[in-house]
Amino acid sequence: MGAIERTIAPLKTNDGDPGLEVLERQQTSLQKILESANQKLTDARLGESMERSQRSERLEIVEQPGMPVTPVRPNRPRLFAMVLGLAIAAGCAFVLLLELRDDTIRRASDIARHVIPQLVAIPYIETRAEARLRRRKQVLAIAAVLVSVTAVTTAAALILPLPKSLMNVFATVRPA
Repeated sequence: MGAIERTIAPLKTNDGDPGLEVLERQQTSLQKILESANQKLTDARLGESMERSQRSERLEIVEQPGMPVTPVRPNRPRLFAMVLGLAIAAGCAFVLLLELRDDTIRRASDIARHVIPQLVAIPYIETRAEARLRRRKQVLAIAAVLVSVTAVTTAAALILPLPKSLMNVFATVRPA
């Protein structure tokens, strides 16, 4: 700014010189450029200070937020299903592990694998007491089935109404 004024000062003494008008126009345009640069510098400093203090964010509310009706996370039914599935899988894996580690002999193939590879099977010899117990269990099972079928049939006949066709048959047959 001082350099421009020093250049213009000696030229101002000549009032009728056309070069003076050109220089005055240049001074005016340079003055406008200087003001514009100063304004930009002021804006830049303001922006930098706002950026440092985290106030440079502009928020615009487009639509008022509403209260949520259901939670977004956690999805409780899905979480419950996953935990249940993992618990069942862990239980099955535990049982499988116990079965794999168990060396109890249960079948003829277990004997062949553990004791003597040439031995294929040992026949089961039933004692008289075991045979009587087996027969008694069979008789009791057959009797229980017969009693339960009879009880269910009787209860159904007493509780449920008879069909109309059977009612007509009983109505026509009258004791004499």
